[in-house]
Amino acid sequence: MRSTLLIFALSLSVLAAVGCKQDAHDHGEAHAAVCSHSLTKAEYGDAEIVSQPGAQIGQLTRCPISGSVFKVTETTPKTEQKGEPYYVCCGGCVEQLEKSFARRR
Repeated sequence: MRSTLLIFALSLSVLAAVGCKQDAHDHGEAHAAVCSHSLTKAEYGDAEIVSQPGAQIGQLTRCPISGSVFKVTETTPKTEQKGEPYYVCCGGCVEQLEKSFARRR
C-alpha cells in the first residue's frame, strides 16, 4: 500500500513539474489535477459545463480524455469526429482522442 502511494505521489510530482505539454503523458485523474489549462471546482463553481460535442468558444467543457474542466478559447486544441469539434485541454489529449476515434471506426 505504501509503495502504491509513493508511486502515485511521485507521478503527481513529475506531472506538476512538466505541466501540460504537447508530449504524450499520463491522461487520467492525476493529469486533471495538474493540467495548467484545468480549472478547479472553486474556479467554476456551479457554472454550466457543456457536453461535447457542442461546446463553443467562451463556454466551459470537460476534456473527454483527462476530465479537466476548462474554458474553450480560440486557441484551444481540438479534433473533429463526423464534422463535430471536440475540444481538449492539450495537444497530448488530441492524440489520445484521435486514437480513440480510430479504434471505433
